[in-house]
Amino acid sequence: ARMGMALLDTDGHFLRVNPVLTEMLNYDEMQFLQMQVADLIHPDERAWFRQPVQAIVSGQKAYVEFEQRLLNSAEEIVWVKIALSLVSDSQDNPLYMVAQFDNRTEQKLMEDALWQQILRNEMILQTATDGFCIVSDEGRIIEVNPAFAALLGYPMENLLDTSIQELEVDSDSGSFAAHIEAAAETGSAQFEVFCQ
Repeated sequence: ARMGMALLDTDGHFLRVNPVLTEMLNYDEMQFLQMQVADLIHPDERAWFRQPVQAIVSGQKAYVEFEQRLLNSAEEIVWVKIALSLVSDSQDNPLYMVAQFDNRTEQKLMEDALWQQILRNEMILQTATDGFCIVSDEGRIIEVNPAFAALLGYPMENLLDTSIQELEVDSDSGSFAAHIEAAAETGSAQFEVFCQ
């Protein structure tokens, strides 16, 4: 991945930037040289950003890495992973910081979309009137919804990690294993079980 790079003074002012960073945030080099990193930080996080910078400049840490929301020239959020390290002179006096900016916006959007999907699925599962259970490859229950527990008359926590076969009346381990195998191969399988 192309990495944004910058040299910063010990107050966080930009001294030099590479073309990747100018493209990432849509500022030209001259605009960067009139700014501090703090000017790009999302307002909700500006106070927090001083902590890792102070840790580097004071010598508490030689290297820090963290995720941060920046704002580009259009005031749009750009998620970046920032890595900071300090360059000192021969007497250990701090000279400047080297900053790397890894654009994580696309990954963050994908993670957020996945999390939203998980929450939607969980809401559907918990409010459905049909009973649902999620079963491992070995046939053990790893999640149930309230309707499934009510249907069988068990508390939800008693069903977790239980084998479906333990709940079946006259279970045939061979046929059940075949159903699980079919579901693994095709993505789904429908079959009837009689539970006790």
